Amino acid sequence: MVSNSTPGSPGLLTKGFLLYSHGMKKILIALFTVAALALSGPGEARNTPQPVLDGDIIFQPSLSRQSLAIRLATGSPYTHCGIIFYQEDGPYVLEAVNPVSWKPLADWIARGIGGQYVVLRLKDRERLLTPDALADVRRAATAFEGKGYDLLFQWSDEAIYCSELVWKAYERGAGVALVPLRRLRDYDLDHEEVQRIIKERLGYDIPWEEQVIAPSDIMKSELLERVDGSD
Repeated sequence: MVSNSTPGSPGLLTKGFLLYSHGMKKILIALFTVAALALSGPGEARNTPQPVLDGDIIFQPSLSRQSLAIRLATGSPYTHCGIIFYQEDGPYVLEAVNPVSWKPLADWIARGIGGQYVVLRLKDRERLLTPDALADVRRAATAFEGKGYDLLFQWSDEAIYCSELVWKAYERGAGVALVPLRRLRDYDLDHEEVQRIIKERLGYDIPWEEQVIAPSDIMKSELLERVDGSD
């Protein structure tokens, strides 16, 4: 019988076996990869949380007395927000409560409903939030430290509410208007609970044209992207 191989080289059967083995190895690797992704849970492989950075904006569904009214008026469960900045012992949230103050990040998250939260970050962070701009954002935000909470949702700096602090810190510090401001009349104010809060705080002389910004508005900003969250 005449052989198609030269002395010292593998025959056709050997070559075929090697090619078959190599192909099977590729298939097995692919199958194991798919199995690993399936076991890791929905979205885990694609949505790996990133470490929080200075200037990240965090949102939560709040347990505050006015939270229900805000949720009904905006159509969003996320009714409170703040800005993350690092201190010597770790990340904190600067937030407009009464007064504007700091809260350790872990404690801030635990305080919300079911520990739910979402963290957003500037998409073009390297260009828009240079070290100098970041320092200015922090300076603009901390300028409100100690101020009282603005129960009337006015746009002055005499008192301040949570999303107002975030918006003004970015606009004044980095020149970044995260979203266009809205007017009080732009929200859904017809629900009984919303009406109750408005009349309790503003009476019947309602400033429909007052500039307002809600946490849910900032969450819709095209300048921001999600980098972490509980869901």
